[in-house]
Amino acid sequence: MKINFVSPDATTDYNLLYRWAKEFRKRIPGSTRGTQPDNQADANVFFNYALFRPGKTITIPVFTHREKDMPLSGIFDSVAKNCDWCFAQCQKTLDLLPPEKSSILSIGIDKQFLKKLRFGLPTQNKSSGRKRFEWGKRLQTDFPEIEIVFGGNILFKDMPAWYDSLDYVLITADNEGGPLGVPEGIARGKTVITTDVGWSCKYPVIWYKSYEELSAVINRLIIRDEVWDRGALQIIGIVRQLLKGE
Repeated sequence: MKINFVSPDATTDYNLLYRWAKEFRKRIPGSTRGTQPDNQADANVFFNYALFRPGKTITIPVFTHREKDMPLSGIFDSVAKNCDWCFAQCQKTLDLLPPEKSSILSIGIDKQFLKKLRFGLPTQNKSSGRKRFEWGKRLQTDFPEIEIVFGGNILFKDMPAWYDSLDYVLITADNEGGPLGVPEGIARGKTVITTDVGWSCKYPVIWYKSYEELSAVINRLIIRDEVWDRGALQIIGIVRQLLKGE
């Protein structure tokens, strides 16, 4: 089975579409990439639908968005009607495509953007039942992609810089009068993830009620590289399905 990815070459305007095609080509053995369809391939996947050209092969355009005005909106609709399968980038786009021959394609990000997310607990790392700092340590074990740091021993004058070093502020206590970490973190432009304690109800925060809910929040925040692998398997699966005539 040979799959050809059709995309623009890497330029300032089209680098994104080129990168997508390049990432999938790396993950699908025997696949190729070019600016034109390959009539010798079993399938041509177009990044994006504007590059669609009908041919003798299986045609699968990737639909990013639909413009409101003609003629671009008409191109979107025409390509969706005439291709063999539609890959949508998201659910909103999927809703605009023929449901019998459409699905969402998992698309990731470039590795250069991946990093360990840094979560800061503005509390001392010592035993205190209501603080539940042990949840931070447990998160560190459950999610090796993140880093947990404590701010309780930071000098007051250094606290703004400490907040600036974080990606998220984390409050794990089940009983607080404040805590100050909520308004301080928000004042430094950080997202605060907290239990429903103290004055957190006055601020735009992410709430959770249990360690399980906290874990679910953290899991949604982590961007993992295997998204590309999942997308590659989706492409292979759809092409095999279409080759079988299913």
